[in-house]
Amino acid sequence: MRLRKIWTFSAKSRWRTDVATELLKTKTYLQLKERMEEASRGGINAIVYGPPSSEKSFVLESLCQQFNASGHPAVYVYCGPRCTETHLWRGIAEVARIPIRSSYRWACRYAVVRDMQLREKLPVIVLDEAQHMDVDALEAVRQLHDLTRREDRKGCGIILAGSHSLLREFLHPQRRPRLEQMLSRFPHRLQLEGMSKQEILTLASRAFGNGKPAALSEKQQNHTAGALLG
Repeated sequence: MRLRKIWTFSAKSRWRTDVATELLKTKTYLQLKERMEEASRGGINAIVYGPPSSEKSFVLESLCQQFNASGHPAVYVYCGPRCTETHLWRGIAEVARIPIRSSYRWACRYAVVRDMQLREKLPVIVLDEAQHMDVDALEAVRQLHDLTRREDRKGCGIILAGSHSLLREFLHPQRRPRLEQMLSRFPHRLQLEGMSKQEILTLASRAFGNGKPAALSEKQQNHTAGALLG
């Protein structure tokens, strides 16, 4: 069972309280925030992967909202099954509100790259569920990074996020030869872990306490940790 479906502090969640509106600063949160700050500041790319219990998707999406609110542009794109290069360019264009005149691949590519090149601030681009991307889409990621490079910094900082098998799929013998250049642009490879029992209980205490720290009974602790960790 995913914690996101039980206690989420987003505006859309029916479990949200007026008090508990901030993300719990778990180990995953701090690691992803650091990677996004580096991507925003210097265009340093990263591959992050881990199990669903790491809550990487929810944290990354929430961090993008925080970055945008603080004046640091960020784009979060969910890559659906069988994500092609055209799907990638169109997905970025839709989220970043970039007008495209044609649905053809090269037209979408030109619109996105040109828009990024003209921006005063380059955004962080988070591509979630990256294990769904085909080889051409992954090569397009390298192109986007390279073509937006500036004299004083690297191109758009890109975070590729996915399941625990993401890096293994990138390094598969049948794919690796075509992905060597792309992988060389990603110096950081971060394996995430699921939330610790203490982090889960802290979040559960806030939820049960209506947004305030609250002590759970031993029975509640065992039930909560067992359900979410097991």
